[in-house]
Amino acid sequence: MRIARGDLAPAFDWLRANIWSQGSRWPTAELATRATGEAPNPAYFRRHLEARYLG
Repeated sequence: MRIARGDLAPAFDWLRANIWSQGSRWPTAELATRATGEAPNPAYFRRHLEARYLG
């Protein structure tokens, strides 16, 4: 709800803890896996594009 109201602090807090502070420590694929719990998966991006431009 906070993000929907324009309060981006929760998103930035998560990014700071899981991405920005670790960016130079891990290769991109490893960083994504550590942050999300699964390996990078292009199916998510494809689904987003299809929903946005074809749906």
